Amino acid sequence: MVLQSDLPIGPGKREFQNALCESDSYMEGSEGRKQYIDLSVERLYGVFLNLHQCRSLLAGPTLDVASGWGILFPALRAYFPQLMPYSIAELTGGRLHYDGVGIDCVAFECEKDTLPFADCSFGAVIFNDCLEHLIVDPIWPMLEFNRVLRPGGSLVINTPNALGAFRFLQMFAGNSPATESHIKPAAIYQRHNREWTPGEMVRLLGACGFECEYMSTYSHRLTPPERQVLEFGKERGLLQLPFEYYGPEIFVLGKKHRHQTTEMDLPASDRWPDWLYTSHEAYRRRPMRFPIVWGEDYA
Repeated sequence: MVLQSDLPIGPGKREFQNALCESDSYMEGSEGRKQYIDLSVERLYGVFLNLHQCRSLLAGPTLDVASGWGILFPALRAYFPQLMPYSIAELTGGRLHYDGVGIDCVAFECEKDTLPFADCSFGAVIFNDCLEHLIVDPIWPMLEFNRVLRPGGSLVINTPNALGAFRFLQMFAGNSPATESHIKPAAIYQRHNREWTPGEMVRLLGACGFECEYMSTYSHRLTPPERQVLEFGKERGLLQLPFEYYGPEIFVLGKKHRHQTTEMDLPASDRWPDWLYTSHEAYRRRPMRFPIVWGEDYA
């Protein structure tokens, strides 16, 4: 596996921010939505630059899953016309209108539902900032994404890096190394439940019929103290991997090379891999009832 180490090059951050903040999706959005975008511009811009780096591998139609009701849509529309037309899957459905464009939004609970689309309907699926929130069966949505992607279609995932060097500094300071450690009693799906390493992302893609085409951990964002820790480990023979594995997040693009679905009789090594699921058989199967029901008690 080769990880990208250089800062991806593309349109400037101001142009990207303007695309987001001059859109109806921002101007007419809730205050909470505006605040989230304002606080996340730097990180979202990193995702955008990696998409720009991979643009030759991308083609629509595109399904954006758990996207915050299309937060990146204005930038995707402006800079990646090859990804259009564009649809959304969220916990609640409905039709959205941004900047004169009607967007279909279907209801989809990632670990419970099947997508209401035929096999091989899309050229790209985007699944950013959600994998780390799943609590039951992350293979399930991955197989659904495979099902609705055409052969050679692209799956894009962005998620925190469980190997991030910043975690060493957190532990040295006596703090939790998790990227999110606050409990959200009323919003179980809105906190991080499992974070992933680059190697695990490759194994996840492989188990679900994808080949890894591009990966970055944003290692250009490693701070001087983080690099010092990594250098210390390297000098003493403790560091097992190149510095490129230890950036703060993971951006990965997988290409569909094998059709796999939840309906197929898959080998246990793919459907229930030992490196991901518990070895305790009583806890290994999908629940009869899921813990999340959309309603007034869920925020």
